[in-house]
Amino acid sequence: MENSNFIEMPQGIQTWFLDTCVWSEIISSKQNLENFISYFQKNNYFAGLTLYTIFELSRAKYILKDLDYLFIQMKHNIWIPLFNDDLFDYELRNYPIKPKMRWMTIMGLVENDGIPINLLQKIITFSGFIDSRNDHLQFGKSRFMSLEEFKKNFPPSENSNYSTDQAYAFSRFNAISYFLSNERNVLEKIGVRDFLPEGIPSQFARSLFLFYKYYVHGQSPVESDFLDFTHISYTPYFNVYVTEKNVSNVLNHIKSEGIYFKDLKVIKLTQFMELITK
Repeated sequence: MENSNFIEMPQGIQTWFLDTCVWSEIISSKQNLENFISYFQKNNYFAGLTLYTIFELSRAKYILKDLDYLFIQMKHNIWIPLFNDDLFDYELRNYPIKPKMRWMTIMGLVENDGIPINLLQKIITFSGFIDSRNDHLQFGKSRFMSLEEFKKNFPPSENSNYSTDQAYAFSRFNAISYFLSNERNVLEKIGVRDFLPEGIPSQFARSLFLFYKYYVHGQSPVESDFLDFTHISYTPYFNVYVTEKNVSNVLNHIKSEGIYFKDLKVIKLTQFMELITK
Protein backbone atom coordinates (compact mmCIF):
# COMPACT_ATOMS: atom_id res chain seq x y z
CA MET A 1 0.00 0.00 0.00
CA GLU A 2 2.78 2.44 0.84
CA ASN A 3 3.91 4.16 -2.36
CA SER A 4 5.04 7.52 -3.75
CA ASN A 5 1.57 8.98 -3.14
CA PHE A 6 2.22 8.80 0.60
CA ILE A 7 4.23 11.75 1.87
CA GLU A 8 4.96 13.46 5.19
CA MET A 9 2.46 16.06 6.37
CA PRO A 10 3.58 19.69 5.88
CA GLN A 11 4.94 21.36 9.03
CA GLY A 12 2.64 23.41 11.24
CA ILE A 13 -0.58 21.70 10.19
CA GLN A 14 -3.03 20.65 12.88
CA THR A 15 -4.26 17.14 12.18
CA TRP A 16 -7.64 15.82 13.32
CA PHE A 17 -8.79 12.23 13.30
CA LEU A 18 -12.54 11.77 12.92
CA ASP A 19 -14.07 8.45 13.94
CA THR A 20 -16.57 6.77 11.60
CA CYS A 21 -19.51 7.97 13.67
CA VAL A 22 -18.30 11.55 13.23
CA TRP A 23 -18.18 11.34 9.43
CA SER A 24 -21.67 9.83 9.50
CA GLU A 25 -22.97 12.76 11.52
CA ILE A 26 -21.25 15.29 9.26
CA ILE A 27 -23.08 14.04 6.19
CA SER A 28 -26.40 13.52 8.01
CA SER A 29 -27.58 16.97 6.91
CA LYS A 30 -26.66 19.61 4.36
CA GLN A 31 -26.07 22.13 7.15
CA ASN A 32 -23.65 19.83 9.01
CA LEU A 33 -21.79 19.23 5.78
CA GLU A 34 -21.39 22.91 4.97
CA ASN A 35 -20.44 23.77 8.57
CA PHE A 36 -17.71 21.15 8.55
CA ILE A 37 -16.28 22.24 5.20
CA SER A 38 -16.26 25.89 6.27
CA TYR A 39 -14.67 25.20 9.66
CA PHE A 40 -11.80 23.07 8.35
CA GLN A 41 -11.05 25.20 5.31
CA LYS A 42 -11.11 28.43 7.33
CA ASN A 43 -8.70 27.07 9.95
CA ASN A 44 -6.61 25.04 7.47
CA TYR A 45 -7.04 21.87 9.49
CA PHE A 46 -6.35 18.45 8.00
CA ALA A 47 -8.85 15.65 8.63
CA GLY A 48 -7.57 12.08 8.74
CA LEU A 49 -9.77 9.56 6.97
CA THR A 50 -8.86 5.88 7.00
CA LEU A 51 -9.77 3.57 4.17
CA TYR A 52 -11.58 1.37 6.71
CA THR A 53 -13.89 4.28 7.52
CA ILE A 54 -14.58 4.87 3.84
CA PHE A 55 -15.41 1.19 3.45
CA GLU A 56 -17.92 1.35 6.29
CA LEU A 57 -19.52 4.58 5.04
CA SER A 58 -19.76 3.38 1.45
CA ARG A 59 -21.98 0.47 2.48
CA ALA A 60 -24.89 2.91 2.87
CA LYS A 61 -25.61 3.54 -0.81
CA TYR A 62 -27.89 6.54 -0.18
CA ILE A 63 -25.02 8.66 1.17
CA LEU A 64 -22.56 8.09 -1.68
CA LYS A 65 -23.52 11.32 -3.41
CA ASP A 66 -22.95 13.33 -0.22
CA LEU A 67 -19.59 11.63 0.35
CA ASP A 68 -18.38 12.40 -3.16
CA TYR A 69 -19.48 16.02 -2.71
CA LEU A 70 -17.56 16.19 0.57
CA PHE A 71 -14.41 14.71 -0.99
CA ILE A 72 -14.55 17.13 -3.90
CA GLN A 73 -14.94 20.15 -1.64
CA MET A 74 -12.33 18.99 0.88
CA LYS A 75 -9.73 17.43 -1.40
CA HIS A 76 -7.00 19.71 0.02
CA ASN A 77 -8.01 19.10 3.66
CA ILE A 78 -8.65 15.34 3.79
CA TRP A 79 -5.64 13.06 4.08
CA ILE A 80 -5.49 9.28 4.26
CA PRO A 81 -2.90 7.72 6.61
CA LEU A 82 -1.02 4.53 5.86
CA PHE A 83 -2.89 1.26 6.02
CA ASN A 84 -2.90 -0.17 9.54
CA ASP A 85 -0.59 -3.03 8.50
CA ASP A 86 1.77 -0.68 6.66
CA LEU A 87 1.91 1.60 9.69
CA PHE A 88 2.95 -1.32 11.89
CA ASP A 89 5.70 -2.33 9.44
CA TYR A 90 6.81 1.31 9.19
CA GLU A 91 7.18 1.50 12.98
CA LEU A 92 9.09 -1.76 13.12
CA ARG A 93 11.60 -0.43 10.60
CA ASN A 94 12.13 2.66 12.77
CA TYR A 95 11.99 1.02 16.22
CA PRO A 96 12.44 2.42 18.86
CA ILE A 97 12.02 5.95 17.39
CA LYS A 98 8.50 7.06 16.48
CA PRO A 99 8.54 7.86 12.75
CA LYS A 100 6.70 10.71 11.09
CA MET A 101 3.40 9.48 9.72
CA ARG A 102 3.05 9.27 5.96
CA TRP A 103 -0.18 10.38 4.32
CA MET A 104 -1.89 10.48 0.97
CA THR A 105 -4.12 13.44 0.18
CA ILE A 106 -7.55 12.60 -1.13
CA MET A 107 -6.28 14.29 -4.33
CA GLY A 108 -4.10 11.25 -4.83
CA LEU A 109 -7.29 9.40 -5.71
CA VAL A 110 -8.59 12.05 -8.10
CA GLU A 111 -8.11 12.08 -11.86
CA ASN A 112 -5.67 14.58 -13.40
CA ASP A 113 -8.43 16.98 -14.42
CA GLY A 114 -9.51 17.23 -10.77
CA ILE A 115 -12.89 15.58 -11.28
CA PRO A 116 -13.41 12.40 -9.23
CA ILE A 117 -14.60 9.47 -11.32
CA ASN A 118 -16.31 6.86 -9.14
CA LEU A 119 -14.06 8.02 -6.32
CA LEU A 120 -15.52 5.77 -3.65
CA GLN A 121 -15.28 2.77 -5.92
CA LYS A 122 -11.63 3.57 -6.60
CA ILE A 123 -10.89 3.75 -2.91
CA ILE A 124 -12.57 0.58 -1.76
CA THR A 125 -11.14 -1.53 -4.58
CA PHE A 126 -7.49 -0.92 -3.70
CA SER A 127 -5.56 -4.17 -3.98
CA GLY A 128 -5.89 -6.12 -0.76
CA PHE A 129 -8.10 -3.54 0.93
CA ILE A 130 -11.09 -5.73 1.68
CA ASP A 131 -8.88 -8.71 2.58
CA SER A 132 -6.89 -6.54 4.97
CA ARG A 133 -10.04 -5.29 6.67
CA ASN A 134 -11.43 -8.81 7.02
CA ASP A 135 -8.13 -10.08 8.40
CA HIS A 136 -8.21 -7.32 10.98
CA LEU A 137 -11.73 -8.24 12.08
CA GLN A 138 -10.91 -11.94 12.18
CA PHE A 139 -7.84 -11.25 14.30
CA GLY A 140 -10.00 -9.33 16.72
CA LYS A 141 -12.60 -12.08 16.93
CA SER A 142 -10.05 -14.81 17.50
CA ARG A 143 -8.15 -12.97 20.23
CA PHE A 144 -10.63 -10.85 22.13
CA MET A 145 -14.20 -12.03 21.66
CA SER A 146 -13.45 -14.72 24.29
CA LEU A 147 -12.06 -12.11 26.62
CA GLU A 148 -12.46 -14.07 29.85
CA GLU A 149 -10.32 -16.83 28.38
CA PHE A 150 -7.75 -14.28 27.26
CA LYS A 151 -7.66 -12.72 30.73
CA LYS A 152 -6.32 -15.96 32.18
CA ASN A 153 -3.00 -15.11 30.54
CA PHE A 154 -2.87 -11.82 32.44
CA PRO A 155 -4.44 -12.30 35.89
CA PRO A 156 -5.69 -9.42 38.07
CA SER A 157 -3.96 -8.09 41.16
CA GLU A 158 -4.36 -9.76 44.56
CA ASN A 159 -7.80 -8.23 45.24
CA SER A 160 -9.15 -9.81 42.02
CA ASN A 161 -9.45 -6.42 40.32
CA TYR A 162 -7.36 -4.95 37.55
CA SER A 163 -5.43 -1.81 38.40
CA THR A 164 -4.26 1.04 36.19
CA ASP A 165 -0.81 0.34 37.64
CA GLN A 166 -0.78 -2.81 35.51
CA ALA A 167 -1.35 -0.95 32.22
CA TYR A 168 2.27 -0.68 31.12
CA ALA A 169 3.01 -4.30 32.05
CA PHE A 170 -0.05 -5.40 30.10
CA SER A 171 0.98 -3.44 27.01
CA ARG A 172 4.37 -5.12 27.13
CA PHE A 173 2.80 -8.55 27.67
CA ASN A 174 0.33 -7.99 24.83
CA ALA A 175 3.05 -6.93 22.38
CA ILE A 176 5.38 -9.78 23.28
CA SER A 177 2.52 -12.28 22.94
CA TYR A 178 1.80 -10.95 19.47
CA PHE A 179 5.44 -11.14 18.40
CA LEU A 180 5.82 -14.67 19.72
CA SER A 181 2.84 -15.76 17.63
CA ASN A 182 3.37 -13.69 14.50
CA GLU A 183 6.77 -11.94 14.38
CA ARG A 184 9.13 -14.11 16.42
CA ASN A 185 12.13 -13.04 14.34
CA VAL A 186 11.49 -9.39 15.23
CA LEU A 187 11.38 -10.18 18.94
CA GLU A 188 14.58 -12.21 18.68
CA LYS A 189 16.29 -9.27 17.01
CA ILE A 190 15.12 -6.75 19.62
CA GLY A 191 15.42 -9.05 22.62
CA VAL A 192 12.62 -9.67 25.12
CA ARG A 193 14.52 -8.13 28.01
CA ASP A 194 15.14 -4.83 26.20
CA PHE A 195 11.79 -4.53 24.42
CA LEU A 196 10.02 -1.18 24.87
CA PRO A 197 6.30 -1.35 23.97
CA GLU A 198 6.14 2.39 23.36
CA GLY A 199 8.68 1.85 20.57
CA ILE A 200 5.77 0.52 18.48
CA PRO A 201 3.37 3.47 19.08
CA SER A 202 0.32 2.12 17.24
CA GLN A 203 0.42 -1.18 19.12
CA PHE A 204 1.17 0.52 22.44
CA ALA A 205 -1.86 2.81 22.02
CA ARG A 206 -4.11 -0.13 21.16
CA SER A 207 -2.88 -2.18 24.11
CA LEU A 208 -3.51 0.62 26.58
CA PHE A 209 -6.98 1.21 25.15
CA LEU A 210 -7.73 -2.52 25.32
CA PHE A 211 -6.59 -2.77 28.93
CA TYR A 212 -8.52 0.25 30.18
CA LYS A 213 -11.74 -0.55 28.32
CA TYR A 214 -12.04 -4.28 28.96
CA TYR A 215 -9.94 -4.85 32.06
CA VAL A 216 -10.15 -1.67 34.15
CA HIS A 217 -13.62 -0.54 33.00
CA GLY A 218 -14.84 -4.13 32.76
CA GLN A 219 -16.70 -3.76 29.46
CA SER A 220 -17.40 -6.69 27.16
CA PRO A 221 -16.25 -6.60 23.53
CA VAL A 222 -18.58 -6.55 20.54
CA GLU A 223 -17.59 -7.13 16.93
CA SER A 224 -17.78 -3.45 15.97
CA ASP A 225 -15.13 -2.62 18.58
CA PHE A 226 -12.33 -3.93 16.43
CA LEU A 227 -12.50 -1.12 13.91
CA ASP A 228 -12.07 1.15 16.94
CA PHE A 229 -8.72 -0.54 17.49
CA THR A 230 -7.71 0.29 13.93
CA HIS A 231 -8.50 3.93 14.62
CA ILE A 232 -6.71 3.93 17.98
CA SER A 233 -3.58 2.87 16.09
CA TYR A 234 -3.35 6.37 14.63
CA THR A 235 -3.76 8.36 17.85
CA PRO A 236 0.01 8.83 18.40
CA TYR A 237 0.16 10.73 15.09
CA PHE A 238 -2.75 13.19 15.47
CA ASN A 239 -3.27 16.43 17.38
CA VAL A 240 -7.02 16.01 17.89
CA TYR A 241 -9.18 12.89 18.06
CA VAL A 242 -12.97 13.18 17.67
CA THR A 243 -15.02 10.15 18.65
CA GLU A 244 -18.12 8.89 20.44
CA LYS A 245 -18.62 9.16 24.20
CA ASN A 246 -17.41 5.72 25.27
CA VAL A 247 -14.12 5.84 23.37
CA SER A 248 -13.44 9.42 24.48
CA ASN A 249 -14.01 8.45 28.13
CA VAL A 250 -11.46 5.62 27.88
CA LEU A 251 -8.85 7.80 26.17
CA ASN A 252 -9.32 10.64 28.65
CA HIS A 253 -8.95 8.19 31.54
CA ILE A 254 -5.60 7.07 30.12
CA LYS A 255 -4.58 10.72 29.66
CA SER A 256 -5.50 11.52 33.26
CA GLU A 257 -3.15 8.79 34.50
CA GLY A 258 -0.25 10.38 32.60
CA ILE A 259 0.61 7.12 30.85
CA TYR A 260 0.11 8.20 27.24
CA PHE A 261 -1.80 10.55 24.91
CA LYS A 262 -0.44 13.58 26.79
CA ASP A 263 -0.41 15.75 23.66
CA LEU A 264 -3.63 14.36 22.18
CA LYS A 265 -6.80 16.43 22.53
CA VAL A 266 -9.88 14.19 22.73
CA ILE A 267 -13.24 15.67 21.72
CA LYS A 268 -16.64 14.01 21.94
CA LEU A 269 -18.88 13.95 18.89
CA THR A 270 -21.46 16.24 20.50
CA GLN A 271 -18.78 18.79 21.39
CA PHE A 272 -17.40 18.69 17.87
CA MET A 273 -20.77 19.34 16.26
CA GLU A 274 -21.24 22.35 18.54
CA LEU A 275 -17.74 23.56 17.66
CA ILE A 276 -18.25 23.62 13.90
CA THR A 277 -21.58 25.43 14.17
CA LYS A 278 -20.21 28.44 16.08
